[in-house]
Amino acid sequence: MTTVSICITCYNYGRYVAEAVESALAQTHPDLDIVVVDDGSTDDSQAALAPYAGRITSIVQENSGQLRSARRAFEASRGDLVIFLDADDLLDPATAARVVAAYAAEPDAARIQWRLRVVGPHGEASNTTFPPSNWTMPSGDLRQHIFLRRTYVWPPTSGNAYPRRVIGKVFDALGNETPLIDSLLAETTPLLGTVVNLDGECGSYRWHGANYSGTSEMRQTATTFLHGRIEENLAIHRVVRRLCDQEGIPGCPTDPTEADDWAFASYRLSSLRVDPSTHPLPDDRRTTVAAKAIGSVLTQPDYAWSARAKRAAWCAVVAFAPEAIALRLIDRAYLTPPTGVAFTQTPVDQESAGRQQRE
Repeated sequence: MTTVSICITCYNYGRYVAEAVESALAQTHPDLDIVVVDDGSTDDSQAALAPYAGRITSIVQENSGQLRSARRAFEASRGDLVIFLDADDLLDPATAARVVAAYAAEPDAARIQWRLRVVGPHGEASNTTFPPSNWTMPSGDLRQHIFLRRTYVWPPTSGNAYPRRVIGKVFDALGNETPLIDSLLAETTPLLGTVVNLDGECGSYRWHGANYSGTSEMRQTATTFLHGRIEENLAIHRVVRRLCDQEGIPGCPTDPTEADDWAFASYRLSSLRVDPSTHPLPDDRRTTVAAKAIGSVLTQPDYAWSARAKRAAWCAVVAFAPEAIALRLIDRAYLTPPTGVAFTQTPVDQESAGRQQRE
């Protein structure tokens, strides 16, 4: 029987991690392996995990970051298929079983992905999924798309499962890079096989973000955020090139700035507006980066024309509008919670939601 490992990484999520573990234990698939890595939490995470002794593998380490925590969880796991579950997210009861069935039908799959319903801090229901239900998540052979564009619509960490062999190859290609694991796996795993989409939602993504306000605070916060995202993109590209060399995959581009990647171009464009003196790519010029961002988003195959036009207009305004307007748009895009998410006062019943989806 196919074993499914659910690898949970936790850092100061004592208020949520027990729910994540419960959702893993509640899976209808009978062969489970649950590993939790506490990444040096200073809250009550260990107390929250204590009741599960003997039912899960629990590891405590010094704070090392999300990627290293996920890697340690993977190394301690034994599953044929692996799900990385954030400690504040939840899986529907049938998710592991659906993943096993999808992999049996598509044994060349390198990534099985699904949407997550967005819930509030206390599990409140919302009218939103992540990614949104009206966005197309591409599937099939995405290798050339990755080489040409890097960007596609994909779910966050808790919305994916991977064959063990695939994760092992990606981790083998890692050097000292420590990007976010969802970004890393989104760009690398499609190079190793096909991408399969499951219908509907298979879990919940908990939204508990914070707002930032004030121009000086925003500028400092945005600079840190944008520089981090730029370095992350450069780091992932280095891993992609190593992976291609390691696996003999032809066609890998050498320059990450040449890809028609509107998200990467938007980070660079925003960085040039927020603080051009510290921008990490000295050859970048605002007009050329703006042209790359606008041209890339207008030709994105998986976006509706309205979405393309909206993002292209955003790039144009950020590039050429007065500074105050540009900074306001950057703040809204990257540093504030998404608009239009309406939470009810009623927590989502994961079991009922999963049953309704299966029916």
